[in-house]
Amino acid sequence: MIEKPCYPEEKIVNINPAKDHLNRVPDQYFNAINNCTENEYKRTMGKLSPIRDFLTDPSSIASVGVGGGLEVRVLADLFKDKKIMIVGVDLCDNALRIASKYLSENNVQAQLIKGSAVYLPLKNVDGIVLSAIMHEIYSYVQDGRFAWMKALKSAANSLSDNGIILLRDFAAPDEKGDIRLSFLTEDSRRFYKYFRNNFRFFSSWQQDDVKCFNDKRIDNNDHPDIKDDEGSVVIPFGQAAEMMLHFKTYQSDIENDCTAPFNIAWKEIDERYLPFNPRRENCETMNMNEYIKEIVSCCDNKLECIKSELSPRPEVAQYLMKHFEIVKDGFYNPKQLFNQIPAKMELVFKKVK
Repeated sequence: MIEKPCYPEEKIVNINPAKDHLNRVPDQYFNAINNCTENEYKRTMGKLSPIRDFLTDPSSIASVGVGGGLEVRVLADLFKDKKIMIVGVDLCDNALRIASKYLSENNVQAQLIKGSAVYLPLKNVDGIVLSAIMHEIYSYVQDGRFAWMKALKSAANSLSDNGIILLRDFAAPDEKGDIRLSFLTEDSRRFYKYFRNNFRFFSSWQQDDVKCFNDKRIDNNDHPDIKDDEGSVVIPFGQAAEMMLHFKTYQSDIENDCTAPFNIAWKEIDERYLPFNPRRENCETMNMNEYIKEIVSCCDNKLECIKSELSPRPEVAQYLMKHFEIVKDGFYNPKQLFNQIPAKMELVFKKVK
């Protein structure tokens, strides 16, 4: 089942900067995402349970990006009535260490492997879970668009015939074009300034590691400045959605003591939650249908999407509406726009023989 990574001759993805960065992430981050309360356990069970609907008698299933180990535990519980090998793969030594301790404390039998999602050390796996990992793959290597495609190809090639991939991640809004974004609270206004000045500048990284990043910002002119006497900006909806998603994560991380206020080394400040289309040179985010199309295309039609849903997360939309206001031509119900921002894709792909 497990084999050494195969590095293609046509192009090597340099994963060392990402590995070094993730190993610098403090344990508080993993402890927060490893929240083992009953509610979080149930939420994670709900997120991953669709794979059970499509795998009737698997022999192996892998979770890519183990975080603190909760998803590996949930997979083991989902298939506890089966004789199945559960595998967790992660690039980060700290994540593997923390997950190993967590799984041991919960009597979970699983195999943890150090490896990159771009070059998965797996073969003939019946199921692969890519939960909130694809945007990180895009974000943390020098050529994120290529790495995004390479990771999907690696997952497809690692599957057995009729194998299943469960992919969960952020979905960009369906609506394109500019919006007028207003700030209703001082928290949202201050965060926008922080985000404008720090997002994807990789300020806390070794600059030799990131100077060749294709998606590293070179200035902040893509996000209009807020003048002292102004309370709004005109900005593409995709960029506004990116910022507001970070705002919600930031507020949660502050509450969970995962970061200090306006910290330039906050882990999420360098992540792009809404990856750009890998086959276009312009900065265009992908909605769910575009995302599916690119996955099938980059995997040479080896994958077929057999389930696609959007989870709207209305509670997040309501939270954002307390801090921001959106005005877009042709839309008279702001709630319809806000509901597009936090939606997450729930996708299932099957490997076609």
